[in-house]
Amino acid sequence: MYKVEEENTYQAMVEAYELAKAHYYEVEAKSDKIEFRLDLNLLDQYMKMGLLYLVLARKDGEVIGYFANLISPDAITSRPVAKEFGIYVKPEHRKSSVFTSMLEKAEEGAKKRGAYSQLLMFKEGHDVGLAEKCGYEPTERIYQKVFEV
Repeated sequence: MYKVEEENTYQAMVEAYELAKAHYYEVEAKSDKIEFRLDLNLLDQYMKMGLLYLVLARKDGEVIGYFANLISPDAITSRPVAKEFGIYVKPEHRKSSVFTSMLEKAEEGAKKRGAYSQLLMFKEGHDVGLAEKCGYEPTERIYQKVFEV
């Protein structure tokens, strides 16, 4: 069985680092042009300022998934909004309820922090049905252009 909890420590980020790296190289279109260099010190500062929180899924103490959420004011409504910074579940745990459990815990954290909505982003080809089953609706499409590096 697995356990899902909010863990807002530098150590939790260190433990999730390898998953974040695997996530980057699995899904980021730019990963063949720009190497992975997660700045844990910057993320720690965001966490200390209350702008970032982390939900981890663990099985037998090992991190098997994470949900990183950013809280920021919506410039149009002046109310806080939660924006998923990254969600990842190890491939061998993807057909379980880990994603849903992390999402529920992340939503609790967003509400606790006064957010009026939660935004999720899915890469092209990913199973958006998971989000839709949890009550999410598609609202826009994001495009990216990587400049010469």
